[in-house]
Amino acid sequence: MTFRCDSCNKVSEPGDSAHRVVTEYRNHQHPYRPSANRDGSDDLGGNGQQVVKEKLICSDCLELA
Repeated sequence: MTFRCDSCNKVSEPGDSAHRVVTEYRNHQHPYRPSANRDGSDDLGGNGQQVVKEKLICSDCLELA
């Protein structure tokens, strides 16, 4: 399967590796969830980060990043 690199715009050869690089995050408040886990324990929630944007790049561009 081929893909187009989001950095250099080159179309890959079949079998080339694609790499996802995160370009933007956002802070997120995860809520408290009672009895959320399989063992019945609570999920305490908290602060974390979520991915907003990512690029699909080729191996050549990964070396330059």
